[in-house]
Order: sequence, then C-alpha cells, then structure tokens
Amino acid sequence: MLHMLKIGALAALTLGAAAVRAADPVVSARFSADSVMSGDQFSLDIRVDKAVRAVVDFPLFHGLLSVSADIEILPEGPVDSLKAEGRRITLGKSYLLAGFDEGRYRMGRFPVLRVDKNLIDTVWSRDSLAIDIHTLPVDTRTQTIHDVKPPLRTPLRFAEIRGWLILGWLAAVAGIAAVLLVRRRMELRALPGGRRPGEPPHVCAIRQLETLHNPVSCFTSPSPRDS
Repeated sequence: MLHMLKIGALAALTLGAAAVRAADPVVSARFSADSVMSGDQFSLDIRVDKAVRAVVDFPLFHGLLSVSADIEILPEGPVDSLKAEGRRITLGKSYLLAGFDEGRYRMGRFPVLRVDKNLIDTVWSRDSLAIDIHTLPVDTRTQTIHDVKPPLRTPLRFAEIRGWLILGWLAAVAGIAAVLLVRRRMELRALPGGRRPGEPPHVCAIRQLETLHNPVSCFTSPSPRDS
C-alpha cells in the first residue's frame, strides 16, 4: 500500500512538472543566414509560443544587438500574432540587422521576459545564435598594385587669385599714399623762414618784423594788416 502511494505521488509530481513546463513560454531565435558579406542586411526572427494569458516582453536594444558584437539594428519590426491553437498562441518579432566588421559572432541565447502576477523571469531561447561576416578578398594575383598617384595638376584660373590681386592693389595704393603724405610733410618743414604754403615772401617778412615788437610766432593766424 505504501509503495502504491509513493508511485502515485511520483506520477503526480511528474504530471505537475510537465504541466508547468507546458505553461512556460517556448522561445526560438534564428538568423536568416549563417554567413553574410560585410554591409549586407539580414534578419533575426524570434518566435514565442506561450499560453494566451501569459504576458511576455521583448528586450530593448540601443542601436546594437550586443555590446560585444558590432552588429547594428536597423528597423525593428512590431510584435505580431502568427498562430493560435486552443489556449496557446505564437508571437513573432523580427530585427533587421547589418554587420560591417569581419569575424564570427556568437550571440548566445536570446532572452524574453515572462511577466506573471508576482514573478518576472527571463526565458531563454533553446538554441544559441551565431553568424559569420566576411569581407571581399583582394586577389593580388590578378590585381596590379600601382604606386600612389601625385595630386592632379590643373591650370591656374583667374578666379583663384582674384582676391589676392585686389588685396595687393589696395596695399600698393595705401603705400603710395603714405609715401606722398610723408614727403609732403617733409617739404613743408623745409620751407625757409617759416613760410606757409602759397604765402608770398613779403608777407612772411612783414610778420617777422612784427615779431620784434610783438613776440608772436610766424605760424599764428595772420594779422588784419596782412588781410
């Protein structure tokens, strides 16, 4: 009798465990190709088979599929219902990807969050993800390696030097004007007897005689007699 009770308890535990496993979401993930060329686009397809009332959530990525893999996520597809049978439903979601660095990338298993009443758990895909990214090989036997070409020499155009010519012309005009101004001042200082430009000699002589009686410089304004 005791032996029969043990067998019954074991069967109940086995059936209970099977029921729990049947209620758990089943996640599958696969790439659309095993290997791609650098820059080619490929997709990551996710399928989640779950109970109708079970709540699952997909991970949120920020530009890259993984921190350790340089695989960029392009448009991210929405979550879609693919199949419904009884109390089970299959959800699908796709990620459009592109890789640019050569190598073999092992992504591991894909995670999906299961949200229950008082439980938040991670359900992993059954299979691990891996993909090979290749670059185009260079055939050195058929390709001739040439030396680096020097810069292309083109004829000089007037538009390229027009600004410099204008600046040079302005600098030359300013220099000539400065020279003429300095020369004019030097000529004024060299006039004999303190003459003013355009002043007759006798006017300056009269002013010099007046300085004997009135000590006023010859460079002051003319007296009423001079006018």
